[in-house]
Amino acid sequence: MAATLSVVVPVYGTKRDLPACLESLRTQSLRDAEFLLVDDASPDGAGAVLAEYARRDSRFRVLTHSQNRGLFAARMTGADAATGKYLAFLDSDDFVSVDFYRAAVALAEENDFDLVMGDTVWQRENGDRFVRPVHADCVLEDELRGNAVRDAFFQQAMTCYSFHTIWNKVIRRDLWLRCAPYYAPLAKKHIVMTEDIAFSVVLYFFAQGFGRHRGDGVFYCEHASSSTGAAGNPAKFRKNYADIAQVFAFADEFLHQQGANQARQQLQKARKWYARMWAEQARKAANQPEISRLTAALCPDFSLMGQHDAPGNGQAQAVTAVLTVSGLVGAVKAVKKMGQLILLHRLDGRIRHREQDIPALLFQPQLQLPAGRRIF
Repeated sequence: MAATLSVVVPVYGTKRDLPACLESLRTQSLRDAEFLLVDDASPDGAGAVLAEYARRDSRFRVLTHSQNRGLFAARMTGADAATGKYLAFLDSDDFVSVDFYRAAVALAEENDFDLVMGDTVWQRENGDRFVRPVHADCVLEDELRGNAVRDAFFQQAMTCYSFHTIWNKVIRRDLWLRCAPYYAPLAKKHIVMTEDIAFSVVLYFFAQGFGRHRGDGVFYCEHASSSTGAAGNPAKFRKNYADIAQVFAFADEFLHQQGANQARQQLQKARKWYARMWAEQARKAANQPEISRLTAALCPDFSLMGQHDAPGNGQAQAVTAVLTVSGLVGAVKAVKKMGQLILLHRLDGRIRHREQDIPALLFQPQLQLPAGRRIF
Protein backbone atom coordinates (compact mmCIF):
# COMPACT_ATOMS: atom_id res chain seq x y z
CA MET A 1 0.00 0.00 0.00
CA ALA A 2 1.37 3.44 -0.94
CA ALA A 3 2.44 5.75 1.86
CA THR A 4 0.90 9.17 2.40
CA LEU A 5 4.33 10.83 2.22
CA SER A 6 7.66 9.91 0.64
CA VAL A 7 10.74 11.72 1.99
CA VAL A 8 13.88 11.61 -0.17
CA VAL A 9 17.25 11.97 1.59
CA PRO A 10 20.33 12.23 -0.68
CA VAL A 11 23.47 11.12 1.18
CA TYR A 12 27.08 11.99 0.41
CA GLY A 13 29.85 12.55 2.94
CA THR A 14 27.52 13.18 5.88
CA LYS A 15 28.03 10.13 8.10
CA ARG A 16 28.67 12.31 11.16
CA ASP A 17 25.34 14.12 10.83
CA LEU A 18 23.17 11.24 9.61
CA PRO A 19 21.88 10.06 13.03
CA ALA A 20 20.29 13.44 13.82
CA CYS A 21 18.68 13.56 10.37
CA LEU A 22 17.38 9.98 10.40
CA GLU A 23 16.19 10.11 14.01
CA SER A 24 14.15 13.22 13.17
CA LEU A 25 12.46 11.16 10.46
CA ARG A 26 12.01 8.02 12.55
CA THR A 27 10.23 9.99 15.30
CA GLN A 28 7.90 11.99 13.02
CA SER A 29 4.32 12.25 14.23
CA LEU A 30 3.21 11.28 10.71
CA ARG A 31 3.68 7.51 10.83
CA ASP A 32 2.36 6.73 7.36
CA ALA A 33 5.55 7.71 5.55
CA GLU A 34 8.42 6.12 3.65
CA PHE A 35 12.00 7.38 3.79
CA LEU A 36 14.06 6.91 0.63
CA LEU A 37 17.76 7.13 1.48
CA VAL A 38 19.89 7.65 -1.65
CA ASP A 39 23.52 6.67 -1.10
CA ASP A 40 25.27 8.74 -3.78
CA ALA A 41 28.46 6.65 -3.52
CA SER A 42 29.28 8.27 -0.19
CA PRO A 43 32.98 7.69 0.58
CA ASP A 44 32.76 7.86 4.39
CA GLY A 45 30.93 4.65 5.29
CA ALA A 46 27.53 6.34 5.50
CA GLY A 47 26.03 3.32 3.77
CA ALA A 48 26.41 1.26 6.94
CA VAL A 49 24.35 3.78 8.91
CA LEU A 50 21.66 3.73 6.23
CA ALA A 51 21.58 -0.07 6.21
CA GLU A 52 21.15 -0.19 9.98
CA TYR A 53 18.15 2.15 9.88
CA ALA A 54 16.61 0.13 7.06
CA ARG A 55 17.12 -3.05 9.11
CA ARG A 56 15.49 -1.56 12.20
CA ASP A 57 12.56 0.22 10.53
CA SER A 58 10.86 -0.97 7.33
CA ARG A 59 9.85 2.59 6.45
CA PHE A 60 13.49 3.27 5.51
CA ARG A 61 14.65 2.10 2.06
CA VAL A 62 18.19 2.44 0.74
CA LEU A 63 18.84 3.25 -2.93
CA THR A 64 22.46 3.11 -4.07
CA HIS A 65 24.42 4.85 -6.82
CA SER A 66 27.49 2.92 -7.97
CA GLN A 67 29.26 6.22 -8.60
CA ASN A 68 28.75 9.75 -7.37
CA ARG A 69 26.18 11.51 -9.58
CA GLY A 70 25.55 14.72 -7.63
CA LEU A 71 22.71 16.12 -5.55
CA PHE A 72 20.29 16.81 -8.41
CA ALA A 73 20.49 13.25 -9.75
CA ALA A 74 20.26 11.77 -6.22
CA ARG A 75 17.04 13.67 -5.58
CA MET A 76 15.68 12.38 -8.89
CA THR A 77 16.58 8.77 -8.01
CA GLY A 78 14.66 9.00 -4.77
CA ALA A 79 11.67 10.77 -6.31
CA ASP A 80 11.45 8.15 -9.08
CA ALA A 81 11.11 5.45 -6.42
CA ALA A 82 8.51 7.31 -4.35
CA THR A 83 5.01 5.93 -3.89
CA GLY A 84 3.46 8.54 -1.61
CA LYS A 85 0.68 10.96 -2.46
CA TYR A 86 3.04 13.69 -1.27
CA LEU A 87 6.78 14.11 -1.67
CA ALA A 88 9.39 15.88 0.43
CA PHE A 89 13.17 16.25 0.38
CA LEU A 90 15.52 16.49 3.35
CA ASP A 91 19.28 16.96 3.15
CA SER A 92 21.23 14.38 5.14
CA ASP A 93 23.04 16.95 7.29
CA ASP A 94 19.79 18.70 8.30
CA PHE A 95 16.88 17.61 10.46
CA VAL A 96 13.18 18.31 10.70
CA SER A 97 10.83 19.25 13.54
CA VAL A 98 8.73 16.39 14.83
CA ASP A 99 5.31 17.52 13.57
CA PHE A 100 6.18 19.29 10.32
CA TYR A 101 5.25 16.61 7.83
CA ARG A 102 1.96 15.71 9.53
CA ALA A 103 0.91 19.35 9.72
CA ALA A 104 2.03 20.17 6.17
CA VAL A 105 0.23 17.17 4.66
CA ALA A 106 -2.92 18.00 6.63
CA LEU A 107 -2.81 21.59 5.36
CA ALA A 108 -2.37 20.39 1.77
CA GLU A 109 -5.26 17.94 2.10
CA GLU A 110 -7.65 20.43 3.69
CA ASN A 111 -6.93 23.19 1.17
CA ASP A 112 -5.98 21.32 -2.01
CA PHE A 113 -2.46 22.82 -2.04
CA ASP A 114 0.17 21.56 -4.47
CA LEU A 115 3.00 23.02 -2.36
CA VAL A 116 3.22 23.68 1.38
CA MET A 117 6.19 25.57 2.80
CA GLY A 118 7.41 25.35 6.39
CA ASP A 119 9.79 27.47 8.44
CA THR A 120 13.59 27.34 8.35
CA VAL A 121 15.91 27.66 11.34
CA TRP A 122 19.67 27.97 10.70
CA GLN A 123 21.99 26.07 13.02
CA ARG A 124 25.73 26.68 13.18
CA GLU A 125 28.33 24.08 14.10
CA ASN A 126 28.68 25.65 17.57
CA GLY A 127 24.97 25.03 18.22
CA ASP A 128 23.77 28.62 17.71
CA ARG A 129 20.33 28.82 16.11
CA PHE A 130 18.79 31.79 14.35
CA VAL A 131 16.21 32.77 11.76
CA ARG A 132 16.48 35.21 8.88
CA PRO A 133 13.28 37.26 8.62
CA VAL A 134 14.41 38.81 5.33
CA HIS A 135 13.85 35.37 3.82
CA ALA A 136 10.74 34.44 5.74
CA ASP A 137 9.04 37.80 5.13
CA CYS A 138 9.52 37.49 1.37
CA VAL A 139 6.69 34.96 1.50
CA LEU A 140 3.95 36.87 3.26
CA GLU A 141 0.85 35.15 1.97
CA ASP A 142 -0.36 32.00 3.70
CA GLU A 143 -2.32 31.01 0.59
CA LEU A 144 -1.86 31.57 -3.14
CA ARG A 145 -4.10 30.27 -5.94
CA GLY A 146 -3.88 29.92 -9.70
CA ASN A 147 -1.46 32.19 -11.53
CA ALA A 148 -0.74 34.04 -8.29
CA VAL A 149 1.49 31.11 -7.27
CA ARG A 150 3.65 31.51 -10.36
CA ASP A 151 3.65 35.30 -10.19
CA ALA A 152 4.70 35.45 -6.55
CA PHE A 153 7.57 33.05 -7.12
CA PHE A 154 9.05 34.75 -10.16
CA GLN A 155 8.53 38.31 -8.90
CA GLN A 156 10.88 37.67 -5.97
CA ALA A 157 13.58 36.84 -8.59
CA MET A 158 15.26 34.17 -6.41
CA THR A 159 16.10 36.66 -3.67
CA CYS A 160 13.97 34.73 -1.17
CA TYR A 161 15.90 31.64 -0.10
CA SER A 162 12.94 30.06 1.69
CA PHE A 163 10.76 30.33 -1.41
CA HIS A 164 13.04 28.42 -3.78
CA THR A 165 14.66 25.82 -1.53
CA ILE A 166 13.23 22.37 -2.17
CA TRP A 167 13.80 20.83 1.27
CA ASN A 168 11.43 22.99 3.37
CA LYS A 169 8.31 21.94 1.49
CA VAL A 170 5.81 19.17 0.96
CA ILE A 171 4.88 18.67 -2.71
CA ARG A 172 1.86 16.93 -4.18
CA ARG A 173 3.40 14.05 -6.17
CA ASP A 174 0.97 14.55 -9.06
CA LEU A 175 2.57 17.96 -9.56
CA TRP A 176 6.03 16.43 -9.35
CA LEU A 177 5.18 13.82 -11.98
CA ARG A 178 4.04 16.59 -14.32
CA CYS A 179 7.36 18.39 -13.83
CA ALA A 180 9.72 15.39 -13.85
CA PRO A 181 10.15 15.04 -17.65
CA TYR A 182 11.54 18.56 -17.81
CA TYR A 183 14.25 17.66 -15.28
CA ALA A 184 15.59 14.70 -17.26
CA PRO A 185 18.35 16.56 -19.20
CA LEU A 186 19.79 18.12 -16.03
CA ALA A 187 19.67 14.78 -14.20
CA LYS A 188 22.35 13.50 -16.57
CA LYS A 189 24.78 16.15 -15.30
CA HIS A 190 26.64 16.34 -11.99
CA ILE A 191 24.92 19.25 -10.23
CA VAL A 192 25.25 20.02 -6.51
CA MET A 193 24.81 23.80 -6.28
CA THR A 194 21.54 25.79 -6.51
CA GLU A 195 19.79 22.71 -7.88
CA ASP A 196 16.79 23.90 -5.82
CA ILE A 197 16.23 26.71 -8.32
CA ALA A 198 16.02 24.25 -11.22
CA PHE A 199 13.41 22.19 -9.40
CA SER A 200 11.43 25.18 -8.13
CA VAL A 201 11.20 27.08 -11.42
CA VAL A 202 9.27 24.19 -12.98
CA LEU A 203 7.23 23.35 -9.87
CA TYR A 204 6.02 26.91 -9.31
CA PHE A 205 5.31 27.38 -13.00
CA PHE A 206 2.72 24.59 -12.93
CA ALA A 207 1.52 24.76 -9.30
CA GLN A 208 -2.04 25.99 -8.74
CA GLY A 209 -2.11 26.07 -4.96
CA PHE A 210 0.51 27.19 -2.40
CA GLY A 211 0.18 27.17 1.38
CA ARG A 212 2.35 28.37 4.22
CA HIS A 213 2.58 26.41 7.47
CA ARG A 214 4.10 28.36 10.34
CA GLY A 215 5.63 26.93 13.48
CA ASP A 216 7.20 23.74 12.11
CA GLY A 217 9.91 23.13 9.57
CA VAL A 218 13.53 22.28 8.89
CA PHE A 219 16.75 22.97 10.77
CA TYR A 220 19.34 23.92 8.16
CA CYS A 221 22.77 23.04 9.57
CA GLU A 222 25.70 25.11 8.32
CA HIS A 223 28.93 23.19 7.70
CA ALA A 224 32.14 24.28 6.02
CA SER A 225 32.26 20.87 4.29
CA SER A 226 28.75 21.05 2.83
CA SER A 227 28.08 21.34 -0.91
CA THR A 228 27.50 25.08 -0.47
CA GLY A 229 30.64 25.64 1.57
CA ALA A 230 33.77 26.20 -0.52
CA ALA A 231 35.92 28.45 1.62
CA GLY A 232 39.59 27.69 1.02
CA ASN A 233 38.81 25.26 -1.80
CA PRO A 234 39.17 27.03 -5.17
CA ALA A 235 38.37 23.91 -7.22
CA LYS A 236 35.13 23.35 -5.32
CA PHE A 237 34.26 27.02 -5.65
CA ARG A 238 34.73 26.93 -9.43
CA LYS A 239 32.61 23.77 -9.65
CA ASN A 240 29.84 25.45 -7.66
CA TYR A 241 30.00 28.53 -9.88
CA ALA A 242 29.74 26.36 -13.02
CA ASP A 243 26.76 24.49 -11.51
CA ILE A 244 24.92 27.77 -10.92
CA ALA A 245 25.46 28.76 -14.54
CA GLN A 246 24.03 25.43 -15.74
CA VAL A 247 21.01 25.73 -13.46
CA PHE A 248 20.14 29.23 -14.66
CA ALA A 249 20.65 28.20 -18.29
CA PHE A 250 18.26 25.28 -17.72
CA ALA A 251 15.67 27.55 -16.08
CA ASP A 252 15.91 30.13 -18.86
CA GLU A 253 15.48 27.50 -21.56
CA PHE A 254 12.46 26.02 -19.79
CA LEU A 255 10.76 29.41 -19.54
CA HIS A 256 11.63 30.14 -23.16
CA GLN A 257 9.93 26.89 -24.21
CA GLN A 258 6.85 27.89 -22.21
CA GLY A 259 6.73 31.36 -23.80
CA ALA A 260 6.94 32.89 -20.31
CA ASN A 261 8.66 36.14 -21.21
CA GLN A 262 7.78 38.04 -18.04
CA ALA A 263 9.11 35.22 -15.88
CA ARG A 264 12.30 35.17 -17.96
CA GLN A 265 12.79 38.86 -17.25
CA GLN A 266 12.58 38.19 -13.52
CA LEU A 267 14.96 35.26 -13.92
CA GLN A 268 17.42 37.58 -15.63
CA LYS A 269 17.35 39.85 -12.57
CA ALA A 270 18.17 36.81 -10.48
CA ARG A 271 21.08 35.91 -12.76
CA LYS A 272 22.52 39.40 -12.33
CA TRP A 273 22.21 39.26 -8.55
CA TYR A 274 23.84 35.85 -8.40
CA ALA A 275 26.57 36.98 -10.80
CA ARG A 276 27.36 39.99 -8.62
CA MET A 277 27.36 37.93 -5.44
CA TRP A 278 29.55 35.15 -6.84
CA ALA A 279 31.89 37.42 -8.78
CA GLU A 280 32.71 39.18 -5.52
CA GLN A 281 33.44 35.88 -3.77
CA ALA A 282 35.38 34.60 -6.78
CA ARG A 283 38.18 37.10 -6.21
CA LYS A 284 39.38 34.81 -3.41
CA ALA A 285 39.31 31.65 -5.54
CA ALA A 286 40.13 32.57 -9.14
CA ASN A 287 42.11 34.97 -11.30
CA GLN A 288 40.44 37.76 -13.22
CA PRO A 289 40.18 36.00 -16.62
CA GLU A 290 38.61 32.98 -14.96
CA ILE A 291 36.21 35.18 -12.99
CA SER A 292 35.16 36.84 -16.24
CA ARG A 293 34.62 33.47 -17.93
CA LEU A 294 32.60 32.01 -15.05
CA THR A 295 30.51 35.15 -14.67
CA ALA A 296 29.81 35.36 -18.41
CA ALA A 297 28.53 31.77 -18.33
CA LEU A 298 26.18 32.62 -15.48
CA CYS A 299 24.97 35.94 -16.88
CA PRO A 300 26.30 36.91 -20.32
CA ASP A 301 25.21 40.56 -20.14
CA PHE A 302 26.57 41.18 -16.64
CA SER A 303 29.51 43.58 -16.34
CA LEU A 304 32.15 43.20 -13.64
CA MET A 305 32.97 46.91 -13.88
CA GLY A 306 32.28 48.77 -10.67
CA GLN A 307 31.14 45.71 -8.76
CA HIS A 308 33.66 46.37 -5.97
CA ASP A 309 32.07 49.73 -5.22
CA ALA A 310 29.79 48.36 -2.54
CA PRO A 311 28.52 50.62 0.26
CA GLY A 312 31.04 51.00 3.07
CA ASN A 313 30.92 48.76 6.13
CA GLY A 314 30.95 50.73 9.39
CA GLN A 315 28.47 53.45 8.54
CA ALA A 316 24.74 53.30 8.96
CA GLN A 317 22.77 53.42 5.75
CA ALA A 318 19.10 53.55 4.97
CA VAL A 319 18.03 50.76 2.66
CA THR A 320 15.85 52.05 -0.11
CA ALA A 321 14.93 49.94 -3.19
CA VAL A 322 11.90 47.68 -3.49
CA LEU A 323 11.39 43.93 -3.62
CA THR A 324 7.99 43.10 -5.13
CA VAL A 325 5.98 40.15 -3.89
CA SER A 326 2.75 38.95 -5.51
CA GLY A 327 2.50 42.16 -7.54
CA LEU A 328 2.34 44.35 -4.44
CA VAL A 329 4.98 46.81 -3.35
CA GLY A 330 5.58 47.83 0.22
CA ALA A 331 8.55 48.19 2.48
CA VAL A 332 10.50 47.32 5.56
CA LYS A 333 12.65 50.28 6.58
CA ALA A 334 16.05 49.05 7.64
CA VAL A 335 19.46 50.24 8.65
CA LYS A 336 22.65 48.33 7.94
CA LYS A 337 25.32 49.06 10.52
CA MET A 338 28.57 47.20 11.21
CA GLY A 339 27.52 44.44 8.83
CA GLN A 340 24.25 43.72 10.63
CA LEU A 341 20.78 44.40 9.25
CA ILE A 342 18.45 45.86 11.87
CA LEU A 343 14.75 45.80 11.01
CA LEU A 344 13.13 48.95 12.34
CA HIS A 345 9.56 48.72 11.19
CA ARG A 346 7.41 47.22 8.49
CA LEU A 347 5.25 49.12 6.02
CA ASP A 348 2.43 47.19 4.33
CA GLY A 349 4.22 43.96 5.21
CA ARG A 350 6.70 44.21 2.33
CA ILE A 351 10.45 44.65 2.11
CA ARG A 352 12.35 47.70 0.87
CA HIS A 353 16.07 47.95 0.34
CA ARG A 354 18.57 49.03 -2.28
CA GLU A 355 18.69 46.71 -5.28
CA GLN A 356 22.47 46.42 -5.29
CA ASP A 357 22.44 45.47 -1.61
CA ILE A 358 20.05 42.53 -1.94
CA PRO A 359 22.60 39.67 -2.14
CA ALA A 360 24.57 40.92 0.87
CA LEU A 361 21.51 41.56 3.02
CA LEU A 362 19.86 38.23 2.36
CA PHE A 363 22.43 36.28 4.32
CA GLN A 364 22.69 38.39 7.47
CA PRO A 365 21.82 36.35 10.60
CA GLN A 366 18.84 37.72 12.48
CA LEU A 367 17.00 37.05 15.72
CA GLN A 368 19.68 34.98 17.47
CA LEU A 369 18.07 32.17 19.45
CA PRO A 370 19.46 30.54 22.61
CA ALA A 371 21.48 27.39 21.93
CA GLY A 372 19.57 24.27 22.85
CA ARG A 373 16.18 25.94 22.80
CA ARG A 374 13.40 23.92 21.18
CA ILE A 375 12.23 26.17 18.34
CA PHE A 376 9.20 24.24 17.15
